[in-house]
Amino acid sequence: MKIKRIATILLSCLCCLLLVFPAMATKSGLEDAKKKKCALQEEMKRAEATVRNLENLKGDAVARFMPNSLCIPRPKIFLLR
Repeated sequence: MKIKRIATILLSCLCCLLLVFPAMATKSGLEDAKKKKCALQEEMKRAEATVRNLENLKGDAVARFMPNSLCIPRPKIFLLR
């Protein structure tokens, strides 16, 4: 009788532990995912800043080499041999 009672208590403790450990693992997984999300957001901000910088440089290059807003294509000259 005493052995059945101890076995029942041990089994119930084991079941409780089996429910607690996966919850702890899920919590640590969520924390890792949040850290990765923050890192990706920071990287995205840097990439957007780089794109804006490149767009500004592109605009400067266009203004430098094409002073008129209209771009008139040059006639193509074919060389005959």
